[in-house]
Amino acid sequence: MDGPVEKPELIFNKTTGNCRFAVQDFYYKYFGKFLLPEQILLPEAYKHIGRFIFQEQEVDFDKLKVGDIVYAKKIFNKNGNNILKTKQDYKDEDEWILYSHSAIFLGKATDKIKTLFSEYDLPEDKELVWHATSYEGKSCVWTVEKFVEKYHIIAVKRLIK
Repeated sequence: MDGPVEKPELIFNKTTGNCRFAVQDFYYKYFGKFLLPEQILLPEAYKHIGRFIFQEQEVDFDKLKVGDIVYAKKIFNKNGNNILKTKQDYKDEDEWILYSHSAIFLGKATDKIKTLFSEYDLPEDKELVWHATSYEGKSCVWTVEKFVEKYHIIAVKRLIK
């Protein structure tokens, strides 16, 4: 799946992309803010863009806001085999960050979220994330519960105050 685009008008020409494009797509359609690729691509975005809400600690989802970027590591592959690696399994911190997954915290399904994701049957009482995942081969909305079954969250960053 393709990554982020260089110009905002190109967002509407794409129907799918990788997890970095899902971040860019959401920020443009929800906040009206176009993020340049260098504001999304890792490891630089992880290190220099936004502020950490949680970093390498358990996440309290009650403290998250719509649009917070969730960075995570895949726990299982499509066959159900555990593939989670520790930070020490990577050459260095940059490589550890580079191979992280990005998702957007949506919170509960507000009217604005329901309109933006009208193709999904969103539960009203569950917190949600938006991401592109190889588990489904496309962008999708998952409950936080489902997300944390498949991904280990390493950090959450906030770009919008």
